[in-house]
Amino acid sequence: MKRNTTLDILKGICLIFVVVTHYPFSDETRLKFLFDYWIVMAIPFCMLVTGYVYSLSFQRKMIASLSDAYSQHGGIAEHLIRYTIPFLIAWIIELIAFRILNVREPLSLLGYIKEFICGGEGSGSYYYPVIVQMVFLFPLIYFCIKRRSVKGLVICCAINVVFEFLQWAYGLNSDTYRLLSLRYILVVSFGCYFGLGGKLSKVASACLFVIGAVSIYLNTFRGISLFFITSWRSTSFLTSLLAVPAFYYLIKLDVHCKPLELLGKASYNIFLVQMVFFRFGVRHVISMFVSNPVIHFVLCLMVCLVGGVVFYFVETPITKACIGAYKKWISNRNVPQQNNAV
Repeated sequence: MKRNTTLDILKGICLIFVVVTHYPFSDETRLKFLFDYWIVMAIPFCMLVTGYVYSLSFQRKMIASLSDAYSQHGGIAEHLIRYTIPFLIAWIIELIAFRILNVREPLSLLGYIKEFICGGEGSGSYYYPVIVQMVFLFPLIYFCIKRRSVKGLVICCAINVVFEFLQWAYGLNSDTYRLLSLRYILVVSFGCYFGLGGKLSKVASACLFVIGAVSIYLNTFRGISLFFITSWRSTSFLTSLLAVPAFYYLIKLDVHCKPLELLGKASYNIFLVQMVFFRFGVRHVISMFVSNPVIHFVLCLMVCLVGGVVFYFVETPITKACIGAYKKWISNRNVPQQNNAV
């Protein structure tokens, strides 16, 4: 299948926005430039891309049932390796930095395991556990949408609402809430719906846009949100609806831009680099040599983007080798079974 360069470009732009949103701009600047209407939508956009790409992958592999999806050929193990190897490298770098800088006490073995499972530390450290959960959750979303279409979207929306209500009812703390993928189930289901060829009418697009825009306005400028949406309100399932029609129309475009396409391919690596970058205050080191705030921001942005691309080229061969070794191991395991069957 031909690679969709538009997807890469969207991912590249989203990762630029991720770096921007994690840069310590003042609240006044964020309000002045309406960050919540576009910059903050980066992660909802990434989740739309995830649902879209996973849907295409399932169709390409001709996954016809849940048993196919969860089988050894369903791609779950490959996705886990693809997400875990780069994160493991970034996490080890974090541990080394902690050791060198001596900024915290060493953890117990259980503490290190817990930290790894929870995504380490730094800006956006929730992403690894969220995306790993989504690997296992997506087959359920896929077949819900595939078999019920729009009704499947309604079901996913209902699940998202019930989840938000339950986390409010049981007083789930925000640190735990941020690690759970169920908060993104609706926006991922929209990506899946589009990947399966689902359409969005102009009326539906307008409605989703208005709901998202009004939700952002009430949350950002009036401090008002549904009573059970208590954490991470700027990217709640309601505010994220703003990104849905934009994604639907943008994905239809056939655009090319080599630099942004490269950033899109390296998007996960850029995310991990900026996570470590902001966790250890590398921007303060840059501040020692640069006083102009604009130049300082541009340098921080470039360090994250260039560092992420370099990391991508270094890490990709390692990950591909691990995936290749896994596939070879699976193939060797299946050979005796096939011979016995004969």
